[in-house]
Amino acid sequence: MMSQIPAEWVLRRILVALDASPGSLAALSAAVELARQAEAELEGVFVEDTSLLSMAGAPLAREIGYHSGEETALDPARMERKLRMQSQLARKALEEAAGPAQVRWSFRTLRGDVVAELMAAAAGADLLAIGKLGWSLGSQFRIGSTALELAESRIPLLLSGGPVREKGRVCVYFDGSTSAKRALRAAAQIAVQDSRIVVVLIPAASPDEARRVIETLESAAQELEVQVRCVELERDNALAQVVTACQGGILVVGGPEPLKRLPWLKAAIREYKIPLLLVRNGYDAHPPANNAGQSSK
Repeated sequence: MMSQIPAEWVLRRILVALDASPGSLAALSAAVELARQAEAELEGVFVEDTSLLSMAGAPLAREIGYHSGEETALDPARMERKLRMQSQLARKALEEAAGPAQVRWSFRTLRGDVVAELMAAAAGADLLAIGKLGWSLGSQFRIGSTALELAESRIPLLLSGGPVREKGRVCVYFDGSTSAKRALRAAAQIAVQDSRIVVVLIPAASPDEARRVIETLESAAQELEVQVRCVELERDNALAQVVTACQGGILVVGGPEPLKRLPWLKAAIREYKIPLLLVRNGYDAHPPANNAGQSSK
């Protein structure tokens, strides 16, 4: 008999990192859909990167256009104007995405180191949503340095390379551990909003171990009153199975250092646009969000 499932996954407030890049807009779309399903509040944050401001003050500083590839002179005043414009675009994107979905929202602009500011802001939220890539040039399939650093932290994170589709599949990796039970609860709470079945990814294991995990899963699913469908991963074909199972949906994973623990996970988010929800142990440690007001600078 399994031990009691960890406390209910409470999603009251989602912090979404915005910089008006395609990656952050994908994260915004995913965050809006989760906020709609959970009736949670959404807070957009734009961080004015002080390293960019310092770089703009360097002699012979140049900027290469993201779309045009053209090189232009850069100075602190020009960078200040650019950051203000990006902040305004980010706020407008949040308003246009959250409004039609009837999601409560607010917005603020911070200044400092991007990762440090986001981690500090996320301390008061139940989830941080961020795009897989920002404005950096390079392969569209790699993970941005900010996203990777946050994925390797202890912050509950929604890492998105694409939207979370309405009524799309909800998948969860389940190995029978306490963190997996918490992830299953999170997946179940997302799925039941639209009466969806949870697709459960079971790790490759010996027959006895696989049977133990499945028995634990069946007991947990009964307690959570959710329907599940199992996919037993094969050691040599796990990535393809995960991509097929999670196509058009979201993947939920619990536990520490998931990118190191699951060899196929980094490849999945590096090469495919699978929204990844990393469930840590601190979801239910935050006080209720303050819902007063709609938007702020």
